[in-house]
Amino acid sequence: MAHLCGIPQPSKSISDEEMRAVMGVFWVASTVFTSFRKTDVPSWTPWLQQCLDTLSETGLDSDKLLIGLVLSQKIMHQAMSSSLLHVPEAQQTSLDSITSADTTTANNVAQTLLLLQHSCALIAIWEPSFLTHDLNGIWTCVSALTSYLTLYDSLPIPSYPTLPFTVFAQFAYVFVVMVRASSIHFDGFDGTLLRELIDFEKVMEQAAEKYEGVARLEVDGLRVRSEGFTEWGKKCRWARMFYGMRAREGAAEAAEGGGAHVYGEAMLVDGLTSGSDWVGGDEFSIDF
Repeated sequence: MAHLCGIPQPSKSISDEEMRAVMGVFWVASTVFTSFRKTDVPSWTPWLQQCLDTLSETGLDSDKLLIGLVLSQKIMHQAMSSSLLHVPEAQQTSLDSITSADTTTANNVAQTLLLLQHSCALIAIWEPSFLTHDLNGIWTCVSALTSYLTLYDSLPIPSYPTLPFTVFAQFAYVFVVMVRASSIHFDGFDGTLLRELIDFEKVMEQAAEKYEGVARLEVDGLRVRSEGFTEWGKKCRWARMFYGMRAREGAAEAAEGGGAHVYGEAMLVDGLTSGSDWVGGDEFSIDF
């Protein structure tokens, strides 16, 4: 009523906690959407920039980590939604400045999350090189892939139930890029060397073993039960089997004089990333 009568009202004070929540929601939502190649939402807004600027002044290590994750994800979103193919160097420079400024202040878990985010963004920056056949860009992307996979493999199984879903969404994205990388074929490119560098079947077997390991996990004597992780393990084993079959068919064709190629990319990608299991539709509980 006072507002309707024209009586001045004090402006609402937005707390740092609320701004952290806004930043966190953007990071999670944007990471999940871009991991499944939906780059139309969410968009960066002046309000998000204001929250970021405010939290940049707190000096807290936790805020530095959050800002690093958000800025890295922002760059990844821009890289995947931009039609310009001549800006990867500038985007990588911006990305490297974010990571180098923040990893020294993070603890081990936080540093791993930030480096995973960095590697994933770097992959997105250079993935368009697959289409332009830019060898330097392709190998930069492959190097980022191997860095990501090394970091991902270092995550201990007991940490899986408490990791943010963004980590697993990113892995789904990296999986798709691995498949596309293994399918690159043009004159002058040694696809065999790339497939030796990124052992797809080994990666998927290790991922399946870890996902299945969560089902055997006990925390303080309590058994953790997550149908989602079990289903992800099954998907990884299926992808490993399907890829191996297609790779052998491609090798046989190459031996007969054709170019080595991995067939069935669309079917392989759809088989692993389809369904509700990748988007949080799993049952999670603890058995007493």
